[in-house]
Amino acid sequence: MRNLVVVLVMTLSSMINVLASSPSLSNEIHDKVSLDLSNIELDKYAEDYVFVSFKIQDGQIMINNIKGSQTELKKLIVKELVQMEIESEYDENKLYQYRFTFEKI
Repeated sequence: MRNLVVVLVMTLSSMINVLASSPSLSNEIHDKVSLDLSNIELDKYAEDYVFVSFKIQDGQIMINNIKGSQTELKKLIVKELVQMEIESEYDENKLYQYRFTFEKI
């Protein structure tokens, strides 16, 4: 059983490394995403989030999967990402992951 746990942890670790976004892509997304959250009620006691996995093809973000704490937040993120033009070259076969977090201040 212990060997199974070690193999599982190693497999998950390698998957995370393969799917992780590059720092330059994270910076580009951070600089370009602008959300109007005035109509969104964020949770006071828990972190609201949107987790998205995507590929980049011809400078466009193609969303593969999206999960989040609120439907409205997911819709806002999708709207922003599909309109975004990625200026740098990235591997079109690579699956990138990005997590957006939102807090009520």
